[in-house]
Amino acid sequence: MTTDARQTSVLAAATLLVVASLAHAQDQDEGVKFAEHMPLADESLVLDAVPTDFGAVAVGAHGHVLLTGDFQEWRQAESVPTRSTLTAVDFVGRQGWAVGHDSVILHSTDAGGTWERQYFAPDRQQPFMDVMFLDADRGYAVGAYDLYMTTDNGGKTWTDTGGVDPDNDWHLNSILKADDGNFYIAAEQGLVYRSGDGESWDRIQLPYEGSMFGALQAAPGRVLVFGLRGHAFQTTDGGMTWEPVDTGTDSSLFGGRVLQGGTIVLAGNGGTYVTSSPGGDAFTAHRLAEGEPLAGALRSTGGSLVFYGVTGIGDEQSEGGEE
Repeated sequence: MTTDARQTSVLAAATLLVVASLAHAQDQDEGVKFAEHMPLADESLVLDAVPTDFGAVAVGAHGHVLLTGDFQEWRQAESVPTRSTLTAVDFVGRQGWAVGHDSVILHSTDAGGTWERQYFAPDRQQPFMDVMFLDADRGYAVGAYDLYMTTDNGGKTWTDTGGVDPDNDWHLNSILKADDGNFYIAAEQGLVYRSGDGESWDRIQLPYEGSMFGALQAAPGRVLVFGLRGHAFQTTDGGMTWEPVDTGTDSSLFGGRVLQGGTIVLAGNGGTYVTSSPGGDAFTAHRLAEGEPLAGALRSTGGSLVFYGVTGIGDEQSEGGEE
């Protein structure tokens, strides 16, 4: 794949095929510029959101961080020291980490209200795509061109590992620590990387060469990866073998979540989302009427789905629908 094609691939995964102009931050050498407070921030690009003990936190364009306690009203975080697009967020208790373009890593100690910058390297031109913390100390961040960084002190310092694949520099889109003890990274070119310790990695070629954008613990002992054109694969033997999963759609799937009770929701292009039976044995495809690309979904306190993506955070929806 050419450099131009691979850059297009990473932007497609990170920004759902739009807003390529946001790929680089505006801070550069002018000192820290904080995210501006905007009245329609919850209607602009949102790329990730996570449920927390106190509601939910979402991140997206212009360094926006959005908070809610009731899934009805969303407000911007008070202080976010970046205007770079944020692509992923994770929380452990009241501590949170967000990552994004310009290789930025942010940290919050107050449930997302205010943030500090832990890492920033715009000259690398390697956006982070995902972040995962196992506890308040151990964290992992992955991104474009084999970017893989770790911390064992809550992000006070981050170690650049040099990547997971010495022979390639594929984009690393999502990282998961599964209940089988293995780490999994969903990557481009139909690759999954597996590690028992988070340090040495095996490269696994799926029976499909399109990009995988997400990885989930689908059920006890079962790991699911999903991505381009609705393709998905699962393993039940620690990554030794992978079998295809029929998602019921050929729309690319960018984000997913396992809801309480075991139902899986995968969301993607054209307003498409698919829901599973508990455990992910069978999927049914649906489509939102607006048809805008989706990055993922949360379940609200009232039990409905709340989708987010290109047009921000939408209203609550039932889990049914027509494709």
